[in-house]
Order: sequence, then structure tokens, then C-alpha cells
Amino acid sequence: MNNYSDIVLFALIALALVFKLVSILGQKDQNRSYTKFTDDNQNHSATVVIDKTLTPKDQLKLIDPSYDEEAFLENAKSAFKIILEAYAQGSTRVLSDLLDIEMMKKFVNQVVSRENLKQQAEINVLKINSATIEDIKIINNDAKIKVNFIAETILNIMDQKQKIIFGHQNKIENLKTQWVFKKNLKASDPTWKLVDVDNIPFTEI
Repeated sequence: MNNYSDIVLFALIALALVFKLVSILGQKDQNRSYTKFTDDNQNHSATVVIDKTLTPKDQLKLIDPSYDEEAFLENAKSAFKIILEAYAQGSTRVLSDLLDIEMMKKFVNQVVSRENLKQQAEINVLKINSATIEDIKIINNDAKIKVNFIAETILNIMDQKQKIIFGHQNKIENLKTQWVFKKNLKASDPTWKLVDVDNIPFTEI
């Protein structure tokens, strides 16, 4: 009988400890504010609690552990060169893989306009002197990163008689521009796509 009483007593003590732990772990830090990120792509709902006092860079790293700033900038520089040269060549297939829909429309409009005028464009990215992150924003499920580029380029447009009507054939110019890349953090596609540019070459013609 005493053994039974001991078991009941131990059970009550254990139950009291459980309630105590739940009470402690469930308390919120009043000095912090939090937001939740839920991965609905999985069969279960995996929720990550993000401390808003973290920097956007740290928040991004918490949500997407694969994010690496150095690797991102190297890929951004590659995309910068590929996009500009594809834009000059009118390669819309290449552009469609790296631009979102709205940016694609803007670039294609310029490509079509040149083709209608029978013009040929050249953008030769000789060297990217710098690519630095100016801003990181996380809005809902999207991460946006603004990158400042400074690059040595040769830009020109020739008419149908091969006469240069804009730019220079051999003169190197410094192109300074801001690009914004975006990625949906819940999508299975890991591609960062270009969603904004402060100026698109040749649009002023």
C-alpha cells in the first residue's frame, strides 16, 4: 500500500514539474518582438521564430541557412555580366531565366525597339570593380537585396550602316548602377531574379 502511495506521490510531483517547465518556456521576453516564418512547402508546418532585433542579414541567414554573402555577390557579378551582354545581343531566352516578369517586359521592349530600327548594340563588361550590398529587406516570403555595381564597360549602338550613333567603340566607361535581386524564400526554386534597375543602358536614346 505504501508503494502505491509513493508511486502516486512521485507522479504528482512529476506532473507539477512539467507544468512548471511549460510555464517558464512559454513566457515571452517583453523586450523583444517576434514574427513567425512558416514553411508550408513541407508536409508539416515547420515554424521558425525570428527575432526582429536581428539585422536583416542575420534574419535572412536564419530563414535560409544556405545564404552566403560572398557566394551571393560572386553570383550577382556573374548575373550582371550575363544579363547586360544578353540584353545587348537580344537574347531573350537567357534574360527570361534571370529576370522577373516586369523587368523582362522592360528589357524586351528595348530589344524590340532596337530591332525595329535595325540597330545593333554592344555591351562589353570588361571588369567589375566593385559589387557591394547596400540593403537587405525581408517582406512576407520575399528577400530583396540591393547591390551597387561599378564596372568598366564598352557600350555603343550602331545603325544599319554600322555607324556608331551612341557610345564609343573603344572608350572604356565606368557604369555605376543599383540592381535589386529577389528570391521567394518558400519556393523550391533557389534562383535570385533581377526585379529592379536604377537605369537600363540605351533607354535614354
